[in-house]
Amino acid sequence: MASSGWHNRDVYGKPKTNLPKSTENATTFTYSYNRTKIVLIILSAILLFSLVGLIIVIIILFATGVFTTRTTIATTTTPSPLNPGLVNKTFICSFNILDQANTAYSNTNSFEYLQSMLMINNAIGIMVTQSSLRDVTPSYDVISLANRGSDVNVQFRITISVPSSSTVNFQTILNLLQTGLPIFENQLNNTTVDPNSISVNMV
Repeated sequence: MASSGWHNRDVYGKPKTNLPKSTENATTFTYSYNRTKIVLIILSAILLFSLVGLIIVIIILFATGVFTTRTTIATTTTPSPLNPGLVNKTFICSFNILDQANTAYSNTNSFEYLQSMLMINNAIGIMVTQSSLRDVTPSYDVISLANRGSDVNVQFRITISVPSSSTVNFQTILNLLQTGLPIFENQLNNTTVDPNSISVNMV
């Protein structure tokens, strides 16, 4: 019995077969290699998604202006006697437009009053911006309209920005209005302004 080698047989009486050591080692190595490969693939996928997410965040930050590629350079302006600071000068002006009185002007909320204010304001703007004042950042607005017999009195404001040493005064503005009347009158269908009614006061 001993010579039959029964202890080397399986339960069915067949000779037992043992895998060579090299085969077992190869199987273990293949399993470890596959597991490592899977781990590397997972880590690569995570890294890829992280990079894509980071790129998207950076694009959003640039699009919303949080990040900018422009460099802001701080500058300091030192006042100089050759370049004095600007000051605002305001002038209250008025004149009469002949034969343009309207009973509706007694109601400052009436359509006629508001429409006339707008038209006169536009005409004053064209007159001022076509004068020598165009270079001193003029602003202007109509203050009021009021009937004066058959005429209508227009009161308006002109403000300019000039160097503090500027000699511009009420006489400068008066001369401007007198020479600019044809432009103003042309904008209002050739109405007529009484040149003797022009007044200017600096405030």
